[in-house]
Amino acid sequence: MAVLTWTIRVVILLLLIWLAIQNTELATFSLTSDIRFPLPLIVLLFGFFALGLLMGVAILLPKNWGLRWEIRKLRKETEQQKAQLDKAGVIPEAPVVDVPPITM
Repeated sequence: MAVLTWTIRVVILLLLIWLAIQNTELATFSLTSDIRFPLPLIVLLFGFFALGLLMGVAILLPKNWGLRWEIRKLRKETEQQKAQLDKAGVIPEAPVVDVPPITM
């Protein structure tokens, strides 16, 4: 299954590279009426893709930091609770995790 997945990925990558090579016609990118840049279409497409990727990462970064902070706080709290249980001599039961079966 992994070989099939990687084969599909390589085929898609080669298709995208082929399309990039085919889209080399010039397109005019205008910042204002006076400032214009004639660039190959693939350069514009890749530039806007990279810009969107950077914006997405920048937007999600604060949320990611907040979640990491919360995980760190909960781990510290769990360790403190374990230490208190060990100090009291209580042996905790193994937690029961109800996980649904994985189906495809």
